[in-house]
Amino acid sequence: MTTATAPRDADSFSFADFQRDRAAVLAACASLVARLTLQSLKVNKTLSEETVCFSAVVLLDGAPVADASNRGYGGGTIVRFRDAAVEHAVLANFKDLAGAGAAALYFGFDQLIDEVVGTQSEDADWRKFAARWNKKGWTCVRCVGSYVRVFSRDATKVAAYVQSLTARGETVLATL
Repeated sequence: MTTATAPRDADSFSFADFQRDRAAVLAACASLVARLTLQSLKVNKTLSEETVCFSAVVLLDGAPVADASNRGYGGGTIVRFRDAAVEHAVLANFKDLAGAGAAALYFGFDQLIDEVVGTQSEDADWRKFAARWNKKGWTCVRCVGSYVRVFSRDATKVAAYVQSLTARGETVLATL
């Protein structure tokens, strides 16, 4: 039995509601996010004010389908599709996956691109950080939901720490 939620009007839609619904939209769109990658991602942190300043080519299943950019001053991300038929198919797929929840009204494909930019940018920063310490002989550990960065030159200590993290239910993303 499914329970229908009453539609929210603009006055009763809180930030907590949006965050909860946003997480649901992201979970529903996970299959689409897995197919999206960004090529030639250039993030300019000095120009990023309220939003991340970036430009990138959006790839769907390895084929370029759009150009995305954000100037970083707080405006939305601009996604320019290269083909109208592909644009229609991608946006229809996104709307089918996102559903008709309250967040789906506010959470668009451009914000999905923002999530991918954030993930890829964070991953690039992590790899750059870990590479710098790896040159010195240190090992770094990264977990989901936290910015845990453990440094050790002893491989057995790193292995024991990773094992203790997994025993606590943490998901280890990378050990470099």
